[in-house]
This record gives sequence, C-alpha cells and structure tokens, in this order.
Amino acid sequence: MGKEISDRLGKAKELLSRLNEMSDISVKKERIEKQEQEASRADFWADNQSAKSKLKALNDLKREVGDWTVLHRRWEDLHTHHELAEEAGDKKELGEVELSVRQLEKDLEELDFRLKLSGEHDRSDVILSLHAGAGGTEACDWAQMLLRMYSRWAERKGFSFAVTDIQPGEEAGIKSATAFVQGIYAYG
Repeated sequence: MGKEISDRLGKAKELLSRLNEMSDISVKKERIEKQEQEASRADFWADNQSAKSKLKALNDLKREVGDWTVLHRRWEDLHTHHELAEEAGDKKELGEVELSVRQLEKDLEELDFRLKLSGEHDRSDVILSLHAGAGGTEACDWAQMLLRMYSRWAERKGFSFAVTDIQPGEEAGIKSATAFVQGIYAYG
C-alpha cells in the first residue's frame, strides 16, 4: 500500500510540475503584482469600463495561481503525512492518505482540464437551445431528456441553469427549449 501511494504521489508531483510550466505560475505571480500596483493608483477608476475589465482579468489570474498553490500545498502536506505514516507503520493513517491522494488526483485533473481551456470564450456563459425537429413524439421525448441531462450536468458542475423559453410537445416531451447556463467555463 505504501509503495502504491508513493508512486501516485510521484505522478501527482509530475502533473503539478507540468501544470506549473504550462501556465507559467511564476510569470503570472509577477503579473498579479504589477496589476495590483496599477489598481492601487489614484487614476485607476478614471475609465470605469476599463477598470472593471482589468479587475476581472486580475481576479482570474489570482484564481488560477491560487488554485495551483493550494494543490501544491496539499501535495506537500500529503507527502509529509505519507512519510510519517510509513515510518510509524500505521495502516489506518495510510488509508486516510490514500483517500486524500485520490481527491488530490481528481482536483489536479480538473485543474489540468481548466488550464487547457484557454480559448477566448471558454470562461463565458452559455445560451443552450434544443429543438426536437422531425421525428414526432419520440423526438420531443428525446429533447426533454436532453434538457434534463444538461440541467443535471450544470447542477453537478455548480452552474446556474435557467430555462428561459420552452414549447411543450403535442403529446409528450418538448418541441424546443432555450436555457441560460451561467458559470466559469460553462462554454468551454
């Protein structure tokens, strides 16, 4: 069990290093400092629209660097916890470390996924339209199932999902529906 956990921690460390290189964490930390200095200037709010845009970019940078930093600290804590549990030969602690490593791996994969979404609109909200088209009652049922699937997916991801327009089918299901999905990376 100890060797397996050690190997998984090693792979997690490799992924952390790749994410660090891929997203240039040190460069982003420098950009955060510069942008914070700019935001503290007295004339920063002279152009309200520009200031809001710059603050949003600054907050996005802080979130990205913060997410990586938190995961890096968790890895360090788990690595130390694992070493102590190994030295003590405590199987219960090793089991807890294994559960925590599983969660760390999952969170690292999610961060990796988010960092790969670097397109212009990937962080944007979504307007989702579903249309049954031809196919009668079965197509209307299918459209309703899709709407429910998207709704549940959005809930699991922590996005808000609001149906703004819906046309029921003649016998069952829906002919069409429009929904607004709001949240970071909803479009991506």
